[in-house]
Amino acid sequence: MREIELKVLIGAERAKDLAALLPGLDMIRGEPRQNALHSIYFDTPEGILRHEKMALRLRHDGERWLQTVKWRGQLAGGLSKAEEDEQEIETDTISFEVIQNQKLRKKIKKLIPEPQILIPVLETKIQRHGFDVELNGTRAVLALDNGEIHASGKSAPLHELEIELVEGAPRDLYEIARFLLPDGGFRPSRYSKAARGFMLLDEGCIEPAVIPRKAFPVPLDPEESCEKALRAMLRECFDQLCANIEAVRLLEAPEGPHQLRIGLRRLRSALAFAGEPEDGQDSFDLESLREECRWLGREVGRLRDLDVICTQIIPQEAAAHPEETGFDLLRTSIGEQAGAVRGILRLILTGPRVQDLLITLAQFIETGRLTGDAGGERSFSDAARKALNKRWKRVIQRAGRIDMLDLEQRHALRKELKKLRYSLEFSAPLLPEKATSRFLGKLRALQVVFGDLNDATMVEALLTQPPFRDMKDISTQRAIGRILGARQHKAQESWDHARELWDALIACKLPWD
Repeated sequence: MREIELKVLIGAERAKDLAALLPGLDMIRGEPRQNALHSIYFDTPEGILRHEKMALRLRHDGERWLQTVKWRGQLAGGLSKAEEDEQEIETDTISFEVIQNQKLRKKIKKLIPEPQILIPVLETKIQRHGFDVELNGTRAVLALDNGEIHASGKSAPLHELEIELVEGAPRDLYEIARFLLPDGGFRPSRYSKAARGFMLLDEGCIEPAVIPRKAFPVPLDPEESCEKALRAMLRECFDQLCANIEAVRLLEAPEGPHQLRIGLRRLRSALAFAGEPEDGQDSFDLESLREECRWLGREVGRLRDLDVICTQIIPQEAAAHPEETGFDLLRTSIGEQAGAVRGILRLILTGPRVQDLLITLAQFIETGRLTGDAGGERSFSDAARKALNKRWKRVIQRAGRIDMLDLEQRHALRKELKKLRYSLEFSAPLLPEKATSRFLGKLRALQVVFGDLNDATMVEALLTQPPFRDMKDISTQRAIGRILGARQHKAQESWDHARELWDALIACKLPWD
């Protein structure tokens, strides 16, 4: 049987609030249920089942024992899909004979000759509040799980909301979550309970440490369909987005906002590969999704700009002018401003608008038709080449006579270069390695020029406006003047090489040709 469920992490307080709220909701059907679930997961001492990506458990719900085998599991965007063979048994002893799926039973017997080889490796003790729900004709079982995971003498609390599909559209599982969490805080789970137990066994925790997350390359096959390749790309972007939202929410590290802004730009570039949506119930407004990503990028950018000035630009200029005393006061003032902006951004990131964006993105990635038409079965390799050619033509149009561009035109070209770079990095596994590496090197060198131009514009916009413009300390104003002058000088110096770098880029062989 195929099990489809949405897993959402919730805090202990949110779990209490939902337990009190749920019985009175219109979507609830029937009476709520409470169960104490004790699940024991088994494997060989060598971890054969874990290696085969299988999970075998016995669960006692107070009245009966259930033996469950799960395999072919996939969890992305909070949506878990797995094959499941679950049977009621008379005792608390593993039996291969009760497994109904014949191929699965045969495979397990081949891997493990006798059930006696199996040992308990982890367990979960969960208090479950269960509800039958119905929304838009979709029926589901909603479970509020509060409890602990235990492994090798270690334990960790777990609070999770599971919404399991009974009948209807998987997309509606996200709508149920949206309805239940109207104030924000949607955190899609990335791991099953078994995976969390093994993490506890290996690393002593059930959730990886929160750190700023860089982009990971997406492995693609030249024969892969557009639909499959695009889903893999968007999943990677979504994971980077969620991880860095947590990093900004919980950490002070400047790398968090930096990687969050990169993640949003990559996501918008990946969405550009998606086709226009079909009309109908399952259609998605891609332009609205892109616009919400732009909005969030601007909000994150406010903090990122202050971080850049505080942690990079001021230290560089202070080192160049050690006799200048105004840099310390300026850095303190900008740090205070960054702290205030960080506080506002954290409220935004846990609020309803960002939650709505995350839910809609996950819905689109996991349940939508990404190509918008039947073309999803086409090779992504061909689609990528067409998309890159289109991006390159836009860059050519924006560049024009590059040494004659005004500031607005330079900014427009900078954005097109970024879009081309992200699209090329996504497509790199499908293209000749040497040609791609060479072209990306030339492209990045040109982007440095535009980065210096952007820094000069950003610094001027921030430091010539209140509150920094109105600071009365003369030494601080001198420090601001030094920063403005140095950034303008660096920008001009870089721009003097723009023509040379542009000529080097257009002389490169296009790796997608």
